[in-house]
Amino acid sequence: MTEKARWSFPRVGIFLVTVLAWAAPGYAINDLNVLVVYNTASPDGATIAQEYQEMYPGVRLLGVNLPGVGEEISGQDYLDKVRAPILQSLTATTDVIVTTKGMPLRINNPYQSGLGVTQANWSAYSSLESELTRIDTVDSLKGMGWQSVLFSPNPAVANPYDLRNGSK
Repeated sequence: MTEKARWSFPRVGIFLVTVLAWAAPGYAINDLNVLVVYNTASPDGATIAQEYQEMYPGVRLLGVNLPGVGEEISGQDYLDKVRAPILQSLTATTDVIVTTKGMPLRINNPYQSGLGVTQANWSAYSSLESELTRIDTVDSLKGMGWQSVLFSPNPAVANPYDLRNGSK
């Protein structure tokens, strides 16, 4: 290796690190990209949302009214009381939906009739966060519950984070 070539590699490496460090903030999530969803019937959830907004003033808050809801919500209530208001609150800059304490953890959707599916590839329960990953495409009881990329009959409703680990 020539003397010139030996000095080129470190310089190129330093240049790339500098460019990547400069470009990285462009991919960062900022306050304006966050929608915090809380249950107005949960004092704890409302407090958490308010405190989050105090820490990050640019975030947007959305209160949904889910009185009497615990860890579980029906599929129809999810579509009507959670999905619909969130969809109306999304903007072109929304990258993150944050849920707080008091929001349901899972959705109970026993809809199976006429699908011709087996329990191996369909679940009567799905997590709220899993359904929120496809809030833009899953708009019916029939589409809910198909979480796996491997078994989903429609890739548009498959959870993009299924079988993923890490940042890839």
